[in-house]
Amino acid sequence: MDAGFLQLDAWMARALAALAPAERRTLFRKIGRELLKRNRAHMARQVGPDGTPWAPRARDRHGQVRKAGKMMVGLRAARRLKATASPDGADVGWSGGDARIALVHQLGGLDFVDRAESDTKVRYPARPLIGLTDEDVAIIKDTVLSHLADRL
Repeated sequence: MDAGFLQLDAWMARALAALAPAERRTLFRKIGRELLKRNRAHMARQVGPDGTPWAPRARDRHGQVRKAGKMMVGLRAARRLKATASPDGADVGWSGGDARIALVHQLGGLDFVDRAESDTKVRYPARPLIGLTDEDVAIIKDTVLSHLADRL
């Protein structure tokens, strides 16, 4: 990383520490909403945050795909994928059972196909759902700088 960016990051950390907690929460809420929007867009395009396409759905022994529609539609719904903010930062993610399902897809792993109908476990490939790109980091820095400039 460039030394200029490290100095900017150190300055930005000091500037954020000087803000009142309520003002930091407002800023982090704005950042969280933007990251939420950008990660939902990645999921809708069926690509990871870095732009690599997700692994396609598996085919059964007859060569058929169980569901041909878009993947992760339920996980990207507003009632499931949430952004929360506090004076210490912003979080974008899931909670409860949704978090367990998202983790299996984010990292890849074993999980039940349908807990109610069978005991069959399937290995799911990694399909990154949430992440930060260089563009996201630049947007965060721009948001912080514009918020600080508005205060002057």
